[in-house]
Amino acid sequence: MQKKRLSVKIRVLSAIMSLVLIVLDQWTKYLAVTYLKPVGFVRFIPSVLNLFYLENRGAAFGLFSGQRWVFLIITAVIIFVGIYLLAANKIHSKWLLFTVHLIVAGGIGNMIDRMFRGGAFLDGFVVDFLQFQFIDFPVFNLADCFVTVGSVMVICYLLADIVLSYRQGEGTKAGNHTLQSENRGDSPRSGGDGSDS
Repeated sequence: MQKKRLSVKIRVLSAIMSLVLIVLDQWTKYLAVTYLKPVGFVRFIPSVLNLFYLENRGAAFGLFSGQRWVFLIITAVIIFVGIYLLAANKIHSKWLLFTVHLIVAGGIGNMIDRMFRGGAFLDGFVVDFLQFQFIDFPVFNLADCFVTVGSVMVICYLLADIVLSYRQGEGTKAGNHTLQSENRGDSPRSGGDGSDS
């Protein structure tokens, strides 16, 4: 059975959401560079969240610092695949559409930093500024949040799809078993020679 395609309205709204997230990410980074960088640190929500300025040349959450070319390539591939799926109308679930837009928006947000925020083209750094105080966790930004939340949502979608497919498969097996039993004459009402005594 052919899957029902999502409406143009939903796709346009999702694309607008993605653009808004990219602008929001870049705006918060601009604020961090302009106001947070000179002071370095601000206790934003006591015992919960700090604002800590960090120039990250690694992956999300400051991991593998200095391997910028690796993450430029990985990020570019992820963005390309996401945009292809969106442009080719390959996504038929609102949930999955939303998650792919989240991941693409986060990827583009950090890619902009890596391409333009630095002394030379493609030699930039990502601005991180959010730091949890109650746990030992790397400094991050909004784009990292978009990618992480989107990835978790994709995993949840895939797990739900696997469970649903398994249940449908079990239901099909049960229906086939009942049909085979009736065809063999194993139904409880098929006993005897069929004559009235």
